[in-house]
Formats: sequence, structure tokens, C-alpha cells
Amino acid sequence: DIVMHCQINTYDVEDCADFNFAKSTVLTKVILNSEHFKDVVSTIQSVPDDIKIQITDNSICFGASSIFGDMSNEIPSDSSIVESFACTAPVSAKYSSHMLRQGLKPINFSQKLSIRIDARDLLCIQHMIEVDEHGGHAFTEVYCVPAVPDDDEQPED
Repeated sequence: DIVMHCQINTYDVEDCADFNFAKSTVLTKVILNSEHFKDVVSTIQSVPDDIKIQITDNSICFGASSIFGDMSNEIPSDSSIVESFACTAPVSAKYSSHMLRQGLKPINFSQKLSIRIDARDLLCIQHMIEVDEHGGHAFTEVYCVPAVPDDDEQPED
């Protein structure tokens, strides 16, 4: 006879992240033309550090600071890249560049890109991808939680 003993770690339901945008307060929603947004994505791809996304009534800005210098790409809300722009409250949060790169990978196949941020600073990147010549579409979504600030970083206002 063989007897095996094992220990299985489990988590309480309360510890699970809630990615439900329907129940949260979405503060910003920006829809961009994917083809024109690729230039901004190419600069984000090369950033090794966290990327700060700031959205105000007037623009969406992607920025990063590192020992190599500062990078900033600002897109005005009335730019030809922007198809829809809604901002009920200004948002500013940092996200892992690795996670953003994963969320932006489908941009080569998508027609439109949606960026939503809720009151918890949870970021949702959604791509609309044409799947057939009759106008059928598929959607991909990637959720990113904000980066945890280092102990020596000051919280942002």
C-alpha cells in the first residue's frame, strides 16, 4: 500500500481580485484608432520601467522616467487618433510596462483600442478585431492593476 500526504493551499473568496467593470465606477474611457496609435505603442515597448498613464478632460498621456531619461507621449482629446473620449474625473496611475506590453500585443490585428480606468485605478485594455469580411468582430481584454509604489516613492496627488 502507498499512502500519500499532501498540503493544498487555498484562498478565501474575499482575497480574489474583482475585475467587474459593470459594478465599478469607470472614470475614463478612451477609444483610439489602432493603426495610428502604433507609434505611441512602439515607444512604450522600449521602456523598462513602470509607465504612468494620466487622463484629464483634455488629453491622455503616457510617460516614464528612468536613469536613461524621461519619455512622454501626450494625445489631445480632439486628435484624429481619438475616436471617443470620456473623462468624468482626472486619473493618474502607474502600471507595469511588462503588463502594458502584453495588453498592447494585439494592436497589429485590431481596428480599435479601448482604454478604461475605474475608481480603483484598474486598467482595462480592449481590442476590437475584425474576424471576417462581413463585419464580424471579436474582442480581447487585458486587465492591469496599478503598480505598487516603492517604499521610497512619495504617493502622487
